[in-house]
Amino acid sequence: MSHRDPSRRILDEFGASDEIFGIEIDYSLNDLKLFIPAGVVCMFILLATPQWLNIGGILLAIGVLLLTGAFVFVTPSHKSPQQWLADMIMFSRAEHTKTAVAETPAKQTDSLTQVERFLPISGLVERTDGDLVAALRVSPANLSLATDEEWEAIADSFGSVLNALDFDIQIHSTARPVEPERITSGYRERLEDPDVVENPALGDIIRVYQEKFPAEFESRGICVREYHILIPVSIREVQLADRGALAKLCDLPMIGGCIRVLGAESTQLTYEEIRERQKEELERRLRAVESGIRDLEGCDAERVSADELSALLEEYWSGERTHYGPSAGQRNERVRSVPVVTGDDSGRY
Repeated sequence: MSHRDPSRRILDEFGASDEIFGIEIDYSLNDLKLFIPAGVVCMFILLATPQWLNIGGILLAIGVLLLTGAFVFVTPSHKSPQQWLADMIMFSRAEHTKTAVAETPAKQTDSLTQVERFLPISGLVERTDGDLVAALRVSPANLSLATDEEWEAIADSFGSVLNALDFDIQIHSTARPVEPERITSGYRERLEDPDVVENPALGDIIRVYQEKFPAEFESRGICVREYHILIPVSIREVQLADRGALAKLCDLPMIGGCIRVLGAESTQLTYEEIRERQKEELERRLRAVESGIRDLEGCDAERVSADELSALLEEYWSGERTHYGPSAGQRNERVRSVPVVTGDDSGRY
């Protein structure tokens, strides 16, 4: 981590500082990967330029390097330059107008979520590109009374946990308005306790809390903050798991694409074997993140069910959560694990 001001108590950046020839830089080596294809283009320009236009070729090559450097400089801090460039290309090629019903799937709004289905037994989400995604809910430590030194220590510990991971994760933070039912449910149950029934004054105090708290929280705009860590495993990661150094080359811009075209991702694994390996890898990653979070003082992590994942996805896209009524014989409200229509032993429905 660098450029942190502990008094702000906001984590801005994670990652160890990189050095080139002993000089510390603010960019990681991953940010500078875009200079590899830029260098290839410059070399091609110099070799293809006639000798009598050599100065022009040199100036053009310098221009390519300067444009690449400017692009790296303006890239948002949460993305690498090649990821940002890929996002812009995908956005320019995507449909800009979507409706609930359209002639092609690309023009439908449900294509935005990229969710193929939920797996309630495994607690996973399957994306349309074949990725499996799991989530952890993180309970952070209470640092409201912590000193700057304590904040600095927990920030360094958290950064060490993230830097030790050998896979990508996404940290998702949500702020939902406090639900009155969650505030008052405990007070309603408390009113039935024998000690409250025998003490009318205590019952009056609890009723005041039950009636006044929801309105007070709503007027102040108090929200419940929740933190989740999303962990994906792609089909490509499983296919490249046994490729060693070749797998790392596939992450390079342009060069990686050529290697994949030449068959670096070819595999003899069946669809079922790929799915099984994805789940095994996802389980390993979940255990690694759980262990790291629980090693932080006062922090805890628990796995999120597919039912809760569907609710988080709805909140992300619509800004609100729909509450469904309980279904007969169903523990989950959103994601069914039992078919809507079932048959008996005789085959009748």
